Amino acid sequence: MSKETKHAKEDQWFMENERVLLEQKRREREKELELYRQENEKAEREKLRLAHWQKCPKCGNDMKVEILNDIEIDRCSVCAGIFFDHGELESLLMSKQDNRFKFYRRMFGLD
Repeated sequence: MSKETKHAKEDQWFMENERVLLEQKRREREKELELYRQENEKAEREKLRLAHWQKCPKCGNDMKVEILNDIEIDRCSVCAGIFFDHGELESLLMSKQDNRFKFYRRMFGLD
């Protein structure tokens, strides 16, 4: 085997191995970037959640939790808007008619 052929084979071997190593590093970097993006998005969602926690969706002021007939409602301290969490309104609507009337009377301060 001539010296030139030997060097050509060595060069080819190094080129192939470098290509494989570079591809592995590129995949590792993409995985790291994806993890970073996911963590960053998760942190942003949590920051937004905390910024809006117990805030009125109508006027943005603080809301207070009240319990009326075993149903927890959120009432705005400024605009007096009343908001239900998931399933609370359905629970109210599915209750007996007497319970609904009592709830509405207490909610509007008629009781």
